[in-house]
Amino acid sequence: MKKMIVKIRDSRLSYLPPYIYDFDEDEKGCEEYVKYYSENIDLCLFVTDAYISALEECLKNFSELALSDILEKRSEYIKFFPFSEDKIENYRNKGMDQELIDACEVDLRDFYTNKLDRDEVYVVENYRKHLLKLREHLKGMSAD
Repeated sequence: MKKMIVKIRDSRLSYLPPYIYDFDEDEKGCEEYVKYYSENIDLCLFVTDAYISALEECLKNFSELALSDILEKRSEYIKFFPFSEDKIENYRNKGMDQELIDACEVDLRDFYTNKLDRDEVYVVENYRKHLLKLREHLKGMSAD
């Protein structure tokens, strides 16, 4: 299991969408990840699947509705990504300058409108594969 956690931890920055605070910074141990995932693995998979679907839909049929959906799914995905936080939501909660928040939102919308490509989907699908393997391992541990 440690090997799976190390793969996730070492690649975590590539799995994160734009405007995220990473609270790991190579300080969290495997035990902390095991604890997090053993409590949240099914929700992590659920939101990851939803985010992947939204990414794929946005690539196939871009529209304002698809963009709105991807932004919503991004938010849920971040909530269940260990040791991370949505930077824009954090700015809102702290009452930061609205111009800064608006600029970040415009940049985020621009990313999904103009820079999203199949590689982004592939990276998140790779994370999903690691989560599936980890879930099977966790189920095996709880059966013991």
